[in-house]
Amino acid sequence: MGSNMIRYCSIIPTEASTDGYKSTKIAPRPKRTKAEIEKEFNEVQEQVTAAHETLDPKVEEVRKVRETETRAAVEDFRWTL
Repeated sequence: MGSNMIRYCSIIPTEASTDGYKSTKIAPRPKRTKAEIEKEFNEVQEQVTAAHETLDPKVEEVRKVRETETRAAVEDFRWTL
């Protein structure tokens, strides 16, 4: 991501310009260290893991049935090629 990165602009209505709109640049995201990114990623991973652990047993059973059906459909499709 260097100077070749595309910058997006937003159009904001204003009374100051002749056509009623002015273009403003969106501020670039601040640089983050690798440690900050890894920490945030680990937090998201923990949230996903916690969400999976608290699934309702019925929901989990439905998920497993769908997974089995999908795998069977893919196997059938693979053999028809």
